[in-house]
Amino acid sequence: MQDFKLALGQYELYKEYMKVLTPDRKLFLAIGKDIFKTFFQKKAVQFIINHKQLPLIIVNLEMEEIVEWIN
Repeated sequence: MQDFKLALGQYELYKEYMKVLTPDRKLFLAIGKDIFKTFFQKKAVQFIINHKQLPLIIVNLEMEEIVEWIN
């Protein structure tokens, strides 16, 4: 949960900064597919994702490829 809090805080900072520098771009939070299948399925985490409307990129870290975009 601590890592999620740090990532969420960093995401929010970057999002605000990008609004000024590159308002036409959209910021995504990238996460590994294994973490997505476990930690990100918890109700509390899903609530935050939905409430914040977090766009996600799910990544296969072993293959170094994007598995899914969740907008």
